[in-house]
Amino acid sequence: MGLLMKVAALKEMRGRRWAIVDVGSDQLMKITTVSWHHRLLDEKHRPLPCEGPDAVGGPLCFAGDTILPATDLKNVSEGQVLFLQHAGAYLEAIANRFNGRRSASLVVIEDDGVRRATRPEDPFYSPPVLTYDWNEFSSAPDSKEELSPAKIKALRSDYFNEHAQDDRYTMTCFTRKGPHTYSFDVETEASVGFVSVPFALRVAADAVIIAVLHSMGKLIKDVSVWGTKGTFQYREPIQPGRRITGTVTLSPAAPVSGATQRMVTVASLDEGRFSMTSEIVV
Repeated sequence: MGLLMKVAALKEMRGRRWAIVDVGSDQLMKITTVSWHHRLLDEKHRPLPCEGPDAVGGPLCFAGDTILPATDLKNVSEGQVLFLQHAGAYLEAIANRFNGRRSASLVVIEDDGVRRATRPEDPFYSPPVLTYDWNEFSSAPDSKEELSPAKIKALRSDYFNEHAQDDRYTMTCFTRKGPHTYSFDVETEASVGFVSVPFALRVAADAVIIAVLHSMGKLIKDVSVWGTKGTFQYREPIQPGRRITGTVTLSPAAPVSGATQRMVTVASLDEGRFSMTSEIVV
């Protein structure tokens, strides 16, 4: 297991030349705790020297954030990618969020190709954001207000109340690609110039229901499929009026009290422009 990093800057500091990379000892805790320094390779697979007048440092705000304390940077340039070897499961498990840093994505290289196993951590899902009590700011005595029917009508969404009924879709193809993977094509018609979030959620949820029921060997929908929790990301607008491709992946099913089974599903539309992760109970 290795760790890719990019040289963000070359600078003179503390009497030596430094390559400042975009990965710090937050991801490499044993550098700080037991001075366990790793071998670095450049883009031509050449090991950086472990002796010399220069050094490689991370982006954090303390002197111990030193990736390689002694080296020679004559073949290293700004923007170059370096590969740190032996950044294995122990280091991934003890990586932390010091200085607001976040984990990187995990890429798996196998004989038949390369695939991304995880995405980079999104700051929205960091514990300080998700667990903070935002209600602390809404307790002012003069903040209470009851909205009149006229104000409600003036503020409400015409799209949700009237135009969303014009958003239609048709699944034109649905294929099981593997034990836990399905692909599908869908034609969409939208009342606005893009596929809205509620519309995309409808399409993705319907695709998940079809995939879950088919994986159970169902011929008709004769049971309820419940989404108990989930998240979604809408990265770029999806244009309607054309064929949109999507995928659904299912985790292995697990037994759950009070239901038949539980699984985690991931639905993706239009090459990942919209994605939804859900816990499903049947």
